[in-house]
Amino acid sequence: MSIIEIKVALEYIEPAVTRTLQVPTDIRLDRLHLTLQAAMGWTSSHLYMFEAEGAT
Repeated sequence: MSIIEIKVALEYIEPAVTRTLQVPTDIRLDRLHLTLQAAMGWTSSHLYMFEAEGAT
């Protein structure tokens, strides 16, 4: 299994809020969502949008 490291940053927040996560390269988007929720301490009650290299 290959692992990638991703950096998550909240926009428009000062001071910056970031997390660095290591996830499998084949992680499904629904599992990535749950991983991000856990990393940020959220309970699926926030609006969210995925963006990669400018594509949403």
